[in-house]
Amino acid sequence: MTTTDSTIDPPDLDAAASLAATAAGSVPGVHALGSLLGRASDAVRERVGLASTVPGVKIDTDRADSVTATISLVVDYPHKLHDVSDAVRSAVRDALRPLGRGRVDVDVIVTGVFGPFDRDPVDEAQEKVDAATAAVGEKAGEAKAAVREKADQAGAVIREKAADASQKIDETTDAVAARTAGIAAAFAESADGTSRARRADVEAEPVEPA
Repeated sequence: MTTTDSTIDPPDLDAAASLAATAAGSVPGVHALGSLLGRASDAVRERVGLASTVPGVKIDTDRADSVTATISLVVDYPHKLHDVSDAVRSAVRDALRPLGRGRVDVDVIVTGVFGPFDRDPVDEAQEKVDAATAAVGEKAGEAKAAVREKADQAGAVIREKAADASQKIDETTDAVAARTAGIAAAFAESADGTSRARRADVEAEPVEPA
């Protein structure tokens, strides 16, 4: 992390931390800055969108004429810890000297050694994040499919109900039409019978001579 105080602006400290991290990371034998566990945490935070400070780098400016950089790092096997530490001190000192803060002190803390058969926790953390993301995506896909299936079932039920309602309407309409036709036929038949009866009555009446 980056330490701030009242003698230097935060942007300058951030720039100094970035310079120190770049210089230290370029030294052969440096596997990573920070600790393995800390790098795993930083990787997870970065994957979920939470930015972290420069890992493994601490910048102190207790006095106006000096800068102290503390570098935590993991060394690759079989590099010698002493040689890597000395090279990091020199590289970081050269990187920070142009800032014009006077004396530059560099402390190196070796937090671990990464061997050929070790598994990087960052890779493991990223795999876990990827697996969790994939699981969430799979669950979301299953939920979406279930919702779609329910919607299709509901649509089928609605269509079936609509078809039944349409059939009942057709049946009712046909029944009403048939009943209306029957009533009309009966009325016509009754009217025709009445007309014939009247004609018969007229024909049966005697005609008086003039």
